[in-house]
Amino acid sequence: MSNSKESGFTLIELIIVLIISAILAQIGYVTWNLQIRKSRAFAAKTAIKNIKKECESNRDLGLDSIFTLLEPKGYEINSRNTNSCLGEIASSLISAVPNISNEYPSYFYDFKSGDISCDYKNSKDNLFKECINLPPNTSIAFSPDRGLSCREVKVGSTHFGYSQIFTAGYSSGSQLKFLKTTFKIGKKKIVVDGLGVQSFRTKQRGRWVVSRDGIKNWVAFTTKKINQSKGGYSAEIDPEDPFGIKFYLPNGEEANNIEMLVHQKPRGEWDTYVSPVLGDLNNNPKTRGWENYDPSRGVFVLNPKKDTTTVCDGRDSL
Repeated sequence: MSNSKESGFTLIELIIVLIISAILAQIGYVTWNLQIRKSRAFAAKTAIKNIKKECESNRDLGLDSIFTLLEPKGYEINSRNTNSCLGEIASSLISAVPNISNEYPSYFYDFKSGDISCDYKNSKDNLFKECINLPPNTSIAFSPDRGLSCREVKVGSTHFGYSQIFTAGYSSGSQLKFLKTTFKIGKKKIVVDGLGVQSFRTKQRGRWVVSRDGIKNWVAFTTKKINQSKGGYSAEIDPEDPFGIKFYLPNGEEANNIEMLVHQKPRGEWDTYVSPVLGDLNNNPKTRGWENYDPSRGVFVLNPKKDTTTVCDGRDSL
């Protein structure tokens, strides 16, 4: 008499098979979706090219400046009077605009110049990178040759000074620590602390003179802290101002102002501390940025002019 053992899948084996099937299905969907997007964008570009050929052919033959309207799937063709070669009234461009602008590029045809161009709003997606039109890169630290992904940002320029705060028993003011500061940029708070003692006097020709190396070191230290923070913020020392910082804000978020809170001196310490002062290059040199101080809130508030630029810092926008 022989025993027979029934064969079959165990529960663990079934779970593994299901997981593998789900992963393969996901990979297949992503690949399929990319191909769909590529084919629809190609169809839109081809439609614009055909409009260009038809409009220019009609012009050369002395026919009406109109084209045959054939809209590709997922796109709308826009022009004055529906199909005029002269384009829309405001821009004089014929446009192929996608229904989903975050996944597909737009294409444009200029009848007067004969040029075809494109624009893609999703700067983080490299599928249509030839259509991503970012502003010129004005950054030194985050230039394109860093090999990092680029993004469009708002940039706020600042300028920093300092004022001395003395404590009992130590009044020379040559060796100072910076008070702890908290920056608020948009919704983000960044704490700057821990630089250590800085020298604010140096000897020149046998005489002690005021040195600004301390504030330079603090500016460099603050820049480093911002770049180490999370949330898509970056910063670099202003190439035109060694006492200034350029704040690069996340794409899509423009801070109305930059705030700096200077904390009180720690209790029980006898060290001499110095307070950074937030201003800009247009501040009165006599006040050194103190006109930006709001005593009711105890913070410096600056609303710098914000330009749009491109930085290649590899950080995601929020």
